[in-house]
Amino acid sequence: MYVGYKGKFDSLYAEQVASYSVCFFSELERLAGSYGNRDSKRIGFLQTYLFRDGKTLTFADVPNEGSLLPLPNCFYAMRIKPNWQSDCFAYYLSDIGSEHFSQGAQPKCPVTSYNFSNFYSGNDLLWFKHWSQQYHYGKPPRVLIYTWSTENSFKIFANEAHWKACYAHTHGFDIVFSDVLNVSGVKKPTQSAGGSFLEKWYSDEYMWAWNRDVQRYLFSGQYDYVLNVGADVLFHKLFLDFPVWAYDTGHDITTMDQDYVSYGFNENAVLLKPTDFTREFLDVHFGYRVDFWLQGDNGPWMEAMLVYLGREAEASGRPGYKNICAKHGILTMPSWAFVKQNLEAALQTSTEYSKCFFGELDRLAHKFGHRVSKHLGWSKVRKARDSAEMLPQHNDLLHLDQAVMPWANCFTHVRDHWKDFEQNCFAFHWNGVKSTTHITGMHGEESVAGVKGTCPDPSFDWRSSPWNYANRQKSAI
Repeated sequence: MYVGYKGKFDSLYAEQVASYSVCFFSELERLAGSYGNRDSKRIGFLQTYLFRDGKTLTFADVPNEGSLLPLPNCFYAMRIKPNWQSDCFAYYLSDIGSEHFSQGAQPKCPVTSYNFSNFYSGNDLLWFKHWSQQYHYGKPPRVLIYTWSTENSFKIFANEAHWKACYAHTHGFDIVFSDVLNVSGVKKPTQSAGGSFLEKWYSDEYMWAWNRDVQRYLFSGQYDYVLNVGADVLFHKLFLDFPVWAYDTGHDITTMDQDYVSYGFNENAVLLKPTDFTREFLDVHFGYRVDFWLQGDNGPWMEAMLVYLGREAEASGRPGYKNICAKHGILTMPSWAFVKQNLEAALQTSTEYSKCFFGELDRLAHKFGHRVSKHLGWSKVRKARDSAEMLPQHNDLLHLDQAVMPWANCFTHVRDHWKDFEQNCFAFHWNGVKSTTHITGMHGEESVAGVKGTCPDPSFDWRSSPWNYANRQKSAI
């Protein structure tokens, strides 16, 4: 509507505008559809969902439809409605002298330095556009990359730390390496872990440490997701642009799907969401620490999965889980000691538990590649990219529940038996100290001590990073 220089309507002009507006909106609705449902190939209309049926709707009223964006153009007619201030991105005043916003002193601009876009912000927004439409997420998720790690691991896994830090930086995620030992109640062996790195690495004390510690971050209110990965995990440069939150398809805890392996379901690259279910699951998992279990905390992780899947089955009228696998998982000594004392017997025990576990997993959650659960999620994988049944590539964003994501957890079995793992893996889990020389062209030549290749983001400064073991050595001196 036209407003004169002194804020008064020119009545003749106002009549002309009103007459044209009636005609314009009538034709607009005929050609592009009614308000809130307009459609055009070239011209877009931001849907506001305000002032419907005589009342003002907030964004919370429409979580599953329409736009969650603020209103870009609050002109005069919008500002005469109630509660408009909470929805406006910009006020269009129409006339400098016509209106003043005397709502007290305006706060100072909170930005004290230039903002910068994350290296993969464009790619992340593309993923988010499609992902949020399916899972109704209102804003880009806040993510923490979490690793429980001893101090000497920084040098041993320097390459792994570098690429984790690079990945977090390029997406604007937080990252932490923690060595906090909060493992009260863990059953103590009569014989302590030996002096070798691997014996201590697989000690129950170290294996259980992450469970309590990660919850400090997970339930801090600062993060929507925490990705729990071991120190012996290398993020693959090939999929550095992939945002890990896209693995979530509406579950509380997400891991990569796995089929039968004689040494069990590998617990790593676990995407955790801060929900009541996740807290309860972690608490139940931690409760198994009072016994010696197969593979430290990994056997109890499998057992806890079956317990909760069994509860879901019973709730739907199907037979639940009767703890039939636990007898194969509980040991008389720590898992590392069992392996050291009698490797053949340890492998046989692992095979017995795994047969029972995967049998129950298939029964309770369906077969590999088709598992279903209310709370537990399994990111889908395909073992043969040359298969006629090949699913869409990871950048096919139309159906994320069907898209082939990069494989989240390429542990030893995957690398030994699955086809083309080098072209499909998001993360390589070495299961201890491993050489990467057998993986062709893994991140290029060594550029800094212990690091292969260079982070693609020029703003990433590894030389000054607190996770660079060289800096940690300097701090210790």
